[in-house]
Amino acid sequence: MGTVKLYYSAKNTSELLFKKKILNLINKFPGKISCSFHVTQQTAQVCEELQPYTTVGRISEEDLARNVCKDNLYYICGPPPMIQSLSKQLENLHVTREQIRFEQWW
Repeated sequence: MGTVKLYYSAKNTSELLFKKKILNLINKFPGKISCSFHVTQQTAQVCEELQPYTTVGRISEEDLARNVCKDNLYYICGPPPMIQSLSKQLENLHVTREQIRFEQWW
């Protein structure tokens, strides 16, 4: 089994769907599954359980650069501007278009 790094962005932690299931997977498969929750409009304090996994702000190119590898595949799901932005950031990090997948649900 390979490894999975999930970057998950929402306005605030209450909008992070499946967060408890994700945390359970992280604990069940340490070193194999990790997650970085990003919140862009958090007004309340982040609960203690989520604090180690939560960053305030959008997913940045610097964040992505920590996990770029020529053997990785990158799956992006979100609104068109987010997909375009993250795809461009990955391309800036020399990720090929063949490695980038996205879901168009709009």
